[in-house]
Amino acid sequence: MINEESWLIATGKWIVLWMLPLLWRVSGQDGFVSLDCGGTGDFVDTIGIKWIPDLDFISGGFSGNTSGVNSRQYQTVRFFNGSQPKYCYTLPVTTSSRYLIRATFLYGDFDNSNTFPDFQISLDATSWATIEIDSPTQLYFEEIIIATQWRSSVSVCIIKGSVGVPFISTLELRQLQASMYAKSYDSTAYLKYGQRINFGASSTDFIRYPDDPVDRIWESDIAKRGNGLTNEASGTIRINTTINVTNTGAQERPPSKVMQTAVVGTYGTLTYRLAIPDFPGIAWAKTFLAEIQDLNSTDVRKFTFILRNDTKYAGQAVDLENDFGAYFVYEPGFDSIQLPELTNFAFMEANGSNLGPILNAMEILEVVSIVEGTSSNDATVLLAF
Repeated sequence: MINEESWLIATGKWIVLWMLPLLWRVSGQDGFVSLDCGGTGDFVDTIGIKWIPDLDFISGGFSGNTSGVNSRQYQTVRFFNGSQPKYCYTLPVTTSSRYLIRATFLYGDFDNSNTFPDFQISLDATSWATIEIDSPTQLYFEEIIIATQWRSSVSVCIIKGSVGVPFISTLELRQLQASMYAKSYDSTAYLKYGQRINFGASSTDFIRYPDDPVDRIWESDIAKRGNGLTNEASGTIRINTTINVTNTGAQERPPSKVMQTAVVGTYGTLTYRLAIPDFPGIAWAKTFLAEIQDLNSTDVRKFTFILRNDTKYAGQAVDLENDFGAYFVYEPGFDSIQLPELTNFAFMEANGSNLGPILNAMEILEVVSIVEGTSSNDATVLLAF
């Protein structure tokens, strides 16, 4: 969760034709659909994202107003207190493409009951997340990355829980470059947000669009201290540069602003313990590394990565400047690795090195098996259009 201030599967030609005016309407930002749930008009926010009302994308629910919220997209919600067990948004997508979908939730006592709800969300028939609200002012978000395969639309469903009224604040669709997050199991699994951390950050602010063209949220390691990120090694320092860091050779294209900061283990070791929500589980995980210091001719930064269950990189040493060049991204990682809820990892200075290991960023996503099929309730919602 982050503070607000710091920041039904459908097929057939009829649904595609019905969505054409909606696709035209949001085309001002290619590949972006940003729904202000419960909102009534178009607007552009402070970082340049265009928001539109959500009513054309869902049948059902009611608009509610939050209290004590400044950002316009969080001043309204769509809530669902009708008789149906779930309500589904239908989002237009391009076939054979890749998307990040983000849902956000800011309660803001929209129902004047001060009753914190819990409920579930799903992507088509696949369970996505359980939403458990425990504050009226905290902004909670969930992300999932999908490969559309043959689909021209996807559905995001809000499913009633046992307490309170389910709701949603915003729903965002971000088209990714085709190579990003490509994996051998695209047709059988999604990638759900676990952690995405900007190490060496200069403040608690997160980084997103326009610094990241596809609008991923990179959380500051300062903000994560004591809140999922602990056990930092003694001698860890923060460094930064204003020189652009080239990411064109990196599949996931971490933004230069994220790569321009890093932590360095001056005593020869970088260690952390990271709490990953909804784990243990199978993870897609990557570290993002770049040499961002101008080294002397006698300087060598060479180090190894230590992680339980790692048989891929164990014993291998990386020398960023000599192997990849300074100010270029290197992104070692795993498409599939078992990780516990509390994951310990370390970077150790290798023989022949006189500089400590460096870490710029890290991303961990949960591999979620796709459940095929559409429930009868989904079909009822579709027929309402």
